[in-house]
Amino acid sequence: MNTPWEAIDARHVRWNHQTYLYFAGCDYLRMSYHALTEPHKPLDQGASPFLSVGASRSTTGEQSIYLELEQSLSDYTLSEAARLTGAGYLASLSLADHLREKASAIFLDQYAHPALQDTARLAQCPIHVYEHRSPTSALELLSRTEGSSNVFLLSDGVFGLDGSIMPVERFHQLLPPEITFLIDDAHGFGCHGPSGRGVSALCPPHQRQILTTASLSKALGCHGGVILGDEKILDSVSRQGHIWRSHTPLPPSIAYSAWRNLLWLKDHPDHLASLEKRTASFNAIWTASQQSFLEFPIVALSTPSQKALEEVKQYLTEAGIYPPHIHYPHGAPHGLFRFSWSTAHTLEDVDLLANTLSDLVSNGLADHFKLSCDPVS
Repeated sequence: MNTPWEAIDARHVRWNHQTYLYFAGCDYLRMSYHALTEPHKPLDQGASPFLSVGASRSTTGEQSIYLELEQSLSDYTLSEAARLTGAGYLASLSLADHLREKASAIFLDQYAHPALQDTARLAQCPIHVYEHRSPTSALELLSRTEGSSNVFLLSDGVFGLDGSIMPVERFHQLLPPEITFLIDDAHGFGCHGPSGRGVSALCPPHQRQILTTASLSKALGCHGGVILGDEKILDSVSRQGHIWRSHTPLPPSIAYSAWRNLLWLKDHPDHLASLEKRTASFNAIWTASQQSFLEFPIVALSTPSQKALEEVKQYLTEAGIYPPHIHYPHGAPHGLFRFSWSTAHTLEDVDLLANTLSDLVSNGLADHFKLSCDPVS
């Protein structure tokens, strides 16, 4: 467990009695700080005054704000339907019953998020693990199976550990159209793809069954999750899915905040350009020294030893940057320093980060961490 920090504003935290620039977490648009995030304010006079509904939506926990938010999410993503979940992790898990009933086989990215790994295991059908972001690897595995009927392919849209992105268009081109894609777009939703609709939106519409799960805690800065996709499938999930029917939904006040923040995103399409501008500023410095280009506002560093880890922490704090050291599945032996920037950071903030990290790598104290160095094919 890391030492707790205290937020000062959208860019700074107080940690160990000092103030630092904060480049961590996944609040890419800093919507958790947005003026429209007012969890105490009800949707209307008929909204629930309770912090929690204290029941599942399949019993007595239904609220009008849940239906309103689901409709807004499906409208925003151009999806047929949406179903909220109490946490982002529960979104894909809520589809496990559907996969157990329908899937003949599952194809899983080797570095898929643990939520997708758990979903695949709960589906209780054959699991084939393909090379990271490689459609040719998936296609080669498919050639060894008994056809592509009722096959589901599970992948992150944006891989949160290093910011690598699923080449969904290439997967779509190479794999048979009857294969269903289940994409965990927790990081991509609101921050990537056409109009911020996520990685799933890069796939041509109406040519393949795509189920998307997303988190409301990242681009929307709130809490909870959502499943997006075919209305008949989601109706079945809400009527028969044990996980969806049996868990307590997110608090109505948080659902209201997510709804308000989503409305703000719809009315401010320039937020994507603002985030991309900061990533371009970072790349202008990083690419010149490290010869690598970042597609998403995430970069991670690994260290060769415990001694180097401590030196990196000291280097960062002396530069005025909070050291976001984490241990996460698929990471490095000594953990990772995972950095992310947001629309709240100034270009000067981002340039400071890029110069500092470039110096760390150039001086041999750290390496640029990537889940896979192999080219996507």
